[in-house]
Amino acid sequence: LVHRNSSKMTTMVYRKPTFTGLYMNFYTCLPNCYKIGLIKTLLHRAYSICSNYQLIHTEILNIKNYLLLNSFNRQLIDNTVKHFLNRMCTSKINNQPTVEKQKMCIVLPYYGIFTLTIRNQLRHLLSHAYPQINFQFVLRSITRLGDKFRIKDKMPIDLASNVVYEY
Repeated sequence: LVHRNSSKMTTMVYRKPTFTGLYMNFYTCLPNCYKIGLIKTLLHRAYSICSNYQLIHTEILNIKNYLLLNSFNRQLIDNTVKHFLNRMCTSKINNQPTVEKQKMCIVLPYYGIFTLTIRNQLRHLLSHAYPQINFQFVLRSITRLGDKFRIKDKMPIDLASNVVYEY
């Protein structure tokens, strides 16, 4: 959302009139890192888009209210906001390694706390065995709505064109 005042322009996060404030419910069966990731994503959007600190503060209050409506814990929200703002406001010291680590993604099915334990053990073992690789773990829900329902109708064989579009 852009406002133009005399010679100054301000920007802030825009929400459509149909926005309901519905985000992921805190009690959804998903890993906590996804829930914290939602908070960080909303904070990063506010920090990137809002043009001054007053607008950022207002947007953070809006984010807190929306997350509370989605059953998020106030302490979790406040701690994540505090950590995010501390990270954004402190100067970064360049302690980056000269050679970037290779990234490798590992997908695990999510079975609650058991999966988190396995992930932590794998991360520990792999980081010692392969220090040159940065392992990233993606936790996937084992049941999806798309698995239960067909999204597309099956095309009858009579209507198939039998044309090769690319070779």
